[in-house]
Amino acid sequence: MSDILDELWRQEYQIEPIPTFELERRWKAVREGMEKIGVDALITVNSPYIHGHYPQWFLGFQPHGYETTVIFPIEGEMIVVAHHHLDKRFLRGVKKVLVAPQVPTFRTAWAADAIKAVEALKELRVERLGVVGLGTMPASYYQYLVKYFPNLVIDEATDLVDELRAVKSDVEIRLIMETAAIDELCIEAAMKAIRPGRKVYEVMADIRHTSLLAGESADLAALQAGSILPGSDGVAFDGLPLWNHTIKKHEVFTLMIECAGPGGYYLEHARHFCVGFSPPKEFETLFDEVVELQNKMASMYRPGADPMEILEFARGFQKERGFPEGEAARLIGHGQGLDLVERPSLTPLGETMKLKANMVMSCHPGSKSPSRAGYPAWIDDDYLVTETGGVRLHKTPQEIFVVGG
Repeated sequence: MSDILDELWRQEYQIEPIPTFELERRWKAVREGMEKIGVDALITVNSPYIHGHYPQWFLGFQPHGYETTVIFPIEGEMIVVAHHHLDKRFLRGVKKVLVAPQVPTFRTAWAADAIKAVEALKELRVERLGVVGLGTMPASYYQYLVKYFPNLVIDEATDLVDELRAVKSDVEIRLIMETAAIDELCIEAAMKAIRPGRKVYEVMADIRHTSLLAGESADLAALQAGSILPGSDGVAFDGLPLWNHTIKKHEVFTLMIECAGPGGYYLEHARHFCVGFSPPKEFETLFDEVVELQNKMASMYRPGADPMEILEFARGFQKERGFPEGEAARLIGHGQGLDLVERPSLTPLGETMKLKANMVMSCHPGSKSPSRAGYPAWIDDDYLVTETGGVRLHKTPQEIFVVGG
C-alpha cells in the first residue's frame, strides 16, 4: 500500500516521474557491468550546474542545485549524500540519505560530503571503488577519496555508465519526444515575440514562459540568444547577462533552446530570425550549405559509426566549400539526455564510443565566412540513431525565419 501512496505522491509533485521498472532496468544493467570490471561499489557526484547528472540517472530525479552523491553498491540499496534532507517518497532503491551542508564557497565544507561518503563506504566494506564522472567531481572530494581508496577505478567505471545511459529506452525516447515538442513551441513563441524595439530579455521571457507551461522540468534552461547586424562584431548569441540589447530592424536574431522537458531530458534546437527583412542571397546560400552538411552528417548517424569519422567528414566538407571549420573545430555534435551534453561526442579532443541504435545525437554545424558579408550561419537539431541513419526529432523547418515585419 505504501508503494502505491508514494507513487501517487510522485505523480502529484513531479513532472513526469521515471517509472520504477525503468530504474530497475538501469540498476540491473549497471550491476552486471560492475561484475565484469570487478568493483564493489560506484560513486558519482553531480555538478551543481548543467552537467554531471549521473545521480539523476540512478535516482530518477535531480534533488536540487547543490552537489549530490550517489553510492551504488553491487548488492543492496543506494546511499545518498545531499545538502539537506530529501523526502523519501521521491526516492526508490535508496537505503538512507546522509546530510552534509556542502557549499563550495565555505573553506570548511570543501570535503563535507566526501567525509560522509567515505563513512558509508567503510560501513559497506568496499575494497574496490569505481568513480563515475571524474570530470564533475570537485578536486577536494577526489583528494579525500584517494586517502582511503588509492586505487580508484575511474575510466572503466565511467565508460560503463556512459555506455548504458547513452542508449535510450522506450520510456526515455517517449520523454525526449515531449522535449522536442516543447522546443518547437518555443520556436513558435519566438516568431511572435521577436520584433524591433523589444529587449532580448523580454523575448526570452516569453519563450521561457512557453517552455514552463509546456512541461519544462529543470531548474536551469541554458537558453542562449542575441541580435546583431550582419557583419558587425557584436555578440551573435549568449546567456542572460548579455540580453539587455534592444532589437533593431535588419538584425539577425539567433536563438538556441536548451531546456529539459518531462523527466529531465535535454535537447538542443537553434534557428536564425531575420528581423523585418528577407534573408539576402549570400546568407541563404551559406545557410543552405550548413543545412546540407547537417543532413549529410545525420545520414551517418548509424549503429557502429565512428564519431571521429563523422567529424572528419564535416571538416572535409567545410574545407571543400571554402569556409572556416566553425563548430567542427570545437564541438559539432554530441549525445543528449539527462545531461545537456553527453557522450558520444564529435570533437577534436577524441571519442572512443561508437554510435548505437537509440542514441540521441545533436547535430549543430555552423560557420561564418568573411567573404559572405559576415553572416554567421548555424543550425541545431537532434536525431535518433537508427539503422537507416539519424531520424530528426524536431519538426521545425530547416530554414531562416522572417519576423517582426
